[in-house]
Amino acid sequence: QNRPNPFYSATIVSFSLPETQEVTLKFFNVSGGLLKVINDVFPKGLNQIEVYGKDLPTEGTIIYQLQTNTEVATKKMTLIR
Repeated sequence: QNRPNPFYSATIVSFSLPETQEVTLKFFNVSGGLLKVINDVFPKGLNQIEVYGKDLPTEGTIIYQLQTNTEVATKKMTLIR
């Protein structure tokens, strides 16, 4: 889960990888509309992605999906303006 949640200016999404690999982090509004995509290669171990509220064009509940080579995790965050 992202921390802090809810958030205003920024939040951090943490995840652990068994090996270096490509990770895609997608953000959706509650209607399923795509808001933002972050795609990069991350090293083995604990990683963090900082997400800024100003980069998301909505407020309230946002669904995010973290996809790796072996797993897909979907969670919710709340952005307060």
